[in-house]
Amino acid sequence: MKLSRTAGQYITRAEVLEQEGGIDPALTALEAELRDREALAGAIEMMTARRNGLADRQRYIAAVAALNTRPISRLATALRGELVTPDLSKRIVQEISRLGLDHVPLRFTDQSASGKSFFELALDSAGPAKKQTVLSEGEQRALAIACFLADPHVSESKGAIIVDDPVTSLDHQRIRRVANRFADVAASGRQVVIFTHNLLFYQEVIRACADREAQVPVLPCLIQQAENGFGLVSVDDQPWIAKKVRERERSLEQALKAIPNDLVPDSEDLRMLAKQFYTDLRETWERAVEEVVLGGVVERFGTDVKTLSLKMVDFDDTDYRTVFFAMKRASERSGHDQAAAKQIDAPDKKRMEADLNELREFIATHRKKAEAASKRRKEMEQPPKAIMA
Repeated sequence: MKLSRTAGQYITRAEVLEQEGGIDPALTALEAELRDREALAGAIEMMTARRNGLADRQRYIAAVAALNTRPISRLATALRGELVTPDLSKRIVQEISRLGLDHVPLRFTDQSASGKSFFELALDSAGPAKKQTVLSEGEQRALAIACFLADPHVSESKGAIIVDDPVTSLDHQRIRRVANRFADVAASGRQVVIFTHNLLFYQEVIRACADREAQVPVLPCLIQQAENGFGLVSVDDQPWIAKKVRERERSLEQALKAIPNDLVPDSEDLRMLAKQFYTDLRETWERAVEEVVLGGVVERFGTDVKTLSLKMVDFDDTDYRTVFFAMKRASERSGHDQAAAKQIDAPDKKRMEADLNELREFIATHRKKAEAASKRRKEMEQPPKAIMA
């Protein structure tokens, strides 16, 4: 009844305003208030949640302001100095020494702030100095590896370690140190997964794992991009440039078998297949000279000169003639040593097989010569036996 009576009063006043053509400020203000109340009623839940959220934030700010973190920081500092800092500092010093950074003056510091612990390895200099302005890029990378291996989450864990091209910008000496260090980690029983494009580092890792008293198992894998863009993983495989002579021989044999027998002689398809075959054959001759003829005295991706391997070197004029003309034929067929106006018929599979067999026979013969030379020269290293009177 009250609402009906109020509505009647508003209607009467509205009629009076229409007749008089005037505006009642009080009614205008009342209408605006009613519309605001209507909008508020529609958003009451959102407004309530927002108000509660602001109230919670104010209480949190007040609690943080009232909280004194200094006792927590002091306790963290004391516990860190007793339980963490000595071992961590010792591990970092050891890793720095293993990676050949002893010459760099470094200072280990730690501090607490807002209840959190922070560690830093800074330059131990009289004035402020940034590591990136003093250390070379290689030294910075080696220092990062040292800190990584010394970190408690890494050093105290039994999980696998995965690294991607860790020796970027490192010199040969430090590359060997890093390879030895990862071999040590693997020798302790942990799995170490290394991604790298650096064949020198790859060879150093292989050498370091083989050099351990209890040799460390190694599983090389080759990742190549497929035509669809995905990476294909070949287990127990390595890039062509890193393969030894025996592996290259097998690859050449497989490539030869894959050439269709019904290709038209001197066709473009046969030319392209023959060009790739002879390119690989030429490179295999080069590797045979390095590995078999010279006994690996100097290796392309090695850092040593193995002078003791000279005892296996036995290379005469006949050997020179064989290598010279075999390399010349392979170079011509691969386009490596061919003038633009020089046209050579594409060889058939029999010719390619004969050239591959020539390489095999040379390697087999030269291995026997190297073995005989090694035996003969080993006797030269010993003094002659005395004759009993």
